[in-house]
Amino acid sequence: MVNPVWSSRIKRFLPLLWVASQFLIMALSSCGGPSGPSEADLALSSRHYIKGTALMEFQEPDKAIDEFDEAIRLNPEHADAYDSRGHAYYEMGELRRAIKDYDKAIEIGPEFDSTYASRGYAYLNLGDLRRAIDDFSEAIRLGPEDAFNYVARANAYLVAEDRVHALRDCNKAIELDPQDPTAYGLRASIFALVGREKEAQRDVDKAVELGADRTRMEWAVDRLGEQE
Repeated sequence: MVNPVWSSRIKRFLPLLWVASQFLIMALSSCGGPSGPSEADLALSSRHYIKGTALMEFQEPDKAIDEFDEAIRLNPEHADAYDSRGHAYYEMGELRRAIKDYDKAIEIGPEFDSTYASRGYAYLNLGDLRRAIDDFSEAIRLGPEDAFNYVARANAYLVAEDRVHALRDCNKAIELDPQDPTAYGLRASIFALVGREKEAQRDVDKAVELGADRTRMEWAVDRLGEQE
């Protein structure tokens, strides 16, 4: 089970994480002390976190969890480590454990829209549509210019059979990022469900132009069209 948030975002930043961690270690050189982790613990925590993200990239979430565990042991306030361990549990299908880690990441750093989106997908896969939509809505509030958040909520609305709001969110996602095939593919599905075949085909063609697989797209849209 692939976490859409992890797969769409971490690949953009992984090459920079190691360098960033070194600057973080230097920036924290004056921190630590009796009330918090030592400088050495912060440095080791950061390195375990980087190793965990690399293991996630190599699709080894079980080994990544060991690294995130150690990162959290050394620095219990490492919000990114909780968030990333949540992604690892998500990919292993342990959705409730993923949610528990997302909860902790949000408690420490409530300003990050991606963690709400991740938790929203976990709730969506558990069938808890209300909580999924609430989390995607909060992700949109925190990251209103991120098309991904609108696509995520559109997915939840579509599962909830709220096609009006799903279509609205797809339109907004396309407005924000007209080069994302995912939004066109999802909107094609909505058009198919409401019998707007020409518009569905137009969006399929656009999604394919942007890199989507035509055979899979048309199969999915045809299946949905049969449910009209």
